[in-house]
Amino acid sequence: MLSYLFNDFPYNQLIIDDFGKPFLKNKQYYFSISHSKDYVTVIASKDYTVGIDIEMMQPRALKIISKFLNEKEQRNLGIDNEKDATLCWAIKEAVYKCYGSGFYNFKDKIDIQSIKDERIAKVLIDNDEIVVVHYRIIDNLVLSWVCNI
Repeated sequence: MLSYLFNDFPYNQLIIDDFGKPFLKNKQYYFSISHSKDYVTVIASKDYTVGIDIEMMQPRALKIISKFLNEKEQRNLGIDNEKDATLCWAIKEAVYKCYGSGFYNFKDKIDIQSIKDERIAKVLIDNDEIVVVHYRIIDNLVLSWVCNI
């Protein structure tokens, strides 16, 4: 998929960090990859760090919601179904992939402030910066992405 986006993508320069995130040492391209079941998605940029996640909706997301949403998020967002729980997971995962390993604690470091019908979510990261995450729900799939401009 990366070669489809950029025919000169330098695969031989790929490095995997300690957290499993692939990157290019020379930062010629920023990219993020995600997969779920039979689906794969990629986002790439020459200028900005990016993160993407794709998830199949699943009941498990609702069962473990307290592991990745803090009490304030649970109260304010009112998540009570697997679609919305999966969406919250995908939003946090895209932010994590964009901003890196310092945000390993989804519950405390990545705080979903709001989810809008306009297909965007506002997220507070590390109690410091608000970022916008875009999302789409397509059948049983949730796709979310963020670009750190």
